[in-house]
Amino acid sequence: MYALNLLRGTLEESFQRLPLYYYNLENKNPGTVTHMKTSDDNKFEYFFMAIGCTVRAFQRCLRPIIIIDGAHLKAKYLGTMFLAVGMDGNNQILPIAFGVGKTESEESWIWFLSRLKECIGDMPS
Repeated sequence: MYALNLLRGTLEESFQRLPLYYYNLENKNPGTVTHMKTSDDNKFEYFFMAIGCTVRAFQRCLRPIIIIDGAHLKAKYLGTMFLAVGMDGNNQILPIAFGVGKTESEESWIWFLSRLKECIGDMPS
């Protein structure tokens, strides 16, 4: 763990770099949507990311069905990763968006799906 901290930095430093990562991601990938929510005392609550090209691919080329799932994270900071994927005509999947929250709860799913709805918009079909 000590060697990894020297090589990559600490987990706390990684959380502090998230806003810069979001900024660069949105600048280099048009249409990318990122959100991060923190508590009143500036502690991490949720984050959401959808890369612009995958959102456009879903809107233009994939079946109008979204498959969602959550996976529990097992590390120093526990949480849940939320994932939304689309499926094409050959039953191949494409990740549309993902996020991380502290727990898998109704509140965190509502937050994730609300951000997803904002970036995809209404689909005519």
